[in-house]
Amino acid sequence: MEDQLSADDVLAAASAFDQVPTLILAFEGPELVVRAWNRGTRDAVGHLFRLGDAARPAVETIAGAQYLAEVARVYATGDPVVAEDWRTQFTDADGDVVERFFSFRLTPWYHDDGRIRGVMSVGVDVTDRVREQQDFRNQAALWERRFTRTREVVTALQRVMLPAEVPVLPGLDLAACYQLADVGGGAGGDWFDALPLADGGVALVTGDVVGHGVRASAVMGQLRAVLRERLLSGSDIPEALAAADRYARTVGGAGAATVCAAVLYPGTGELRYCTAGHPPPLVLAVGEHPRFLAPTGGQPLATGAGYPVGTAQLAVGDLLLLFTDGLVERPGRAVAASNVQLGAVVADAVRRPPLSEADTRLPDRVCRLTLEMMTWTGYADDITLLAVQRTTAPAPLSLHLPAEPAAARTVAAELDAWLGGVGAGDHDRLALRHAVGELCANVIEHAYPPASRGELRVTAALNAAGEALVTVADRGQWRSPAVPAPGRGHGLALAADFVEELTADHDGVGTTVTLRRRLRRPAPLRADGTASSAQLGHPATQPAELVLIDGPTPCLRVRGTLDLVAAGRLDTQLTLAVRGGTRSVTVDLTAVDHLSSAAVQVLHRLSAECRRHRRGLALVAPPGTPAHHVLVLVGLPPTP
Repeated sequence: MEDQLSADDVLAAASAFDQVPTLILAFEGPELVVRAWNRGTRDAVGHLFRLGDAARPAVETIAGAQYLAEVARVYATGDPVVAEDWRTQFTDADGDVVERFFSFRLTPWYHDDGRIRGVMSVGVDVTDRVREQQDFRNQAALWERRFTRTREVVTALQRVMLPAEVPVLPGLDLAACYQLADVGGGAGGDWFDALPLADGGVALVTGDVVGHGVRASAVMGQLRAVLRERLLSGSDIPEALAAADRYARTVGGAGAATVCAAVLYPGTGELRYCTAGHPPPLVLAVGEHPRFLAPTGGQPLATGAGYPVGTAQLAVGDLLLLFTDGLVERPGRAVAASNVQLGAVVADAVRRPPLSEADTRLPDRVCRLTLEMMTWTGYADDITLLAVQRTTAPAPLSLHLPAEPAAARTVAAELDAWLGGVGAGDHDRLALRHAVGELCANVIEHAYPPASRGELRVTAALNAAGEALVTVADRGQWRSPAVPAPGRGHGLALAADFVEELTADHDGVGTTVTLRRRLRRPAPLRADGTASSAQLGHPATQPAELVLIDGPTPCLRVRGTLDLVAAGRLDTQLTLAVRGGTRSVTVDLTAVDHLSSAAVQVLHRLSAECRRHRRGLALVAPPGTPAHHVLVLVGLPPTP
């Protein structure tokens, strides 16, 4: 027997329905005819449609087409739908456009016989909660941006205050890396230095200022400068540390700073060192177990104590590792256990390298693998590593070739192989290849009369100061440099711009041009597990590739080395492309690793040809690329 509702019951139910603190809508049929709603719904959107209206257009305006699609799906399938934080936008009763958020549930509304009559929508206004969440996310994003910016600033400060490279020296192979601790202050107080000295020794320093943040980094910079100046001025280790000690007593935050300072003589292997409150270096001799050198008993800076010196001897092939205490003082690890682990890790890096690291230079491999294996369980302080292997001094390079175009490529390949063998970084290899390439082209084009057979001689050596000395010599005629005409005479200027010193000596039997450039290798600084290093250019020359992409404005894309030989191909393709200067052409030099003066001559000539016909030769070479550097120098500014 069915329950019979009285009129009072119906009114009570209607009143309760009307006062439910949600938004309730009953849509009938596919046109969404509004059959029932409560007070919350009327207050919110009652001015947009009425009972009995087909509300599809209004609902689409308020909640969007996706809401209508969900309603249609419920009507078609009978499957309910739940949605959270649904955005709506509509004009309120005052005529203002408002944005509100609702969480709702769509359920089927049935006839008595079980057929679907329509869809019931029950929603809750969650605008206040969504706004709070949005505000929280916005604030979190703001603080994250501020933190990221702060970390970028202090990391940049650290990069400026630390050496970005280590020197490339005969008889020694060096590598260094610096890992910032993952702490809010960002910057830290660790530092290192590797300094060639006037007496042939190499000063090796690692140091650690207590604390983190900009203050620790600033104090570190001051102490590093004092030690560096004293050592380069000829002071021995005790004198240099005593000067740093005196200075530390005048600087707040410098107390208890520790230093390991050493001087290694590559020719003899003699090592003199002092541990001023600092962990002693680790030595891995050929065929022996790793061992730590004996601490010398020196105290931290600002204590006024003396700085006794210890000695050791390194044979060719032996490895020396200086480090800061962040490497061995790690959370949950005793220092003694960390020291044992460090010895094992270094030994494995030397004697059992991963296949992917087998061809890596030994000091680089030791730094990289030691940092990786010693920090995977966590670390709480900055870490600095300075690895040095005693090696045999590299043999000089000596080439005697016929002065013909093919010789330039032979010289480039042989010089690059020699530079790679001594350990030069990519930037130095690129610069010297470019400079020497210009000088070789100068000899090949200008030193000898046409049809005569001349000689080109190239030598390269590495001196004790870490400078590459490269000579390019001929037995031809010397031509005094003049103000270059457009597209001509830039060879010597280009070569000089890529080195620190260029000198030319000529006599009655020929000309010798000597280049001097200090060689360096990047020392990565890592923050948040990423490495930053100053690698520029490409480690080896690549044959020129020229691809013409036709169109209303053709584009000639060039990749690789535009040397003397490739300049001829450039001339041919570009001359055809510009059609006597009557068609504008773009030349993309982004991927060019060497832009010779011969190629510059082609660009100058065809650029002028295009200008005469009011056309353009657009040269694309982003800042930082080798081509950009050359184009600016020779007065062919790249297209912005």
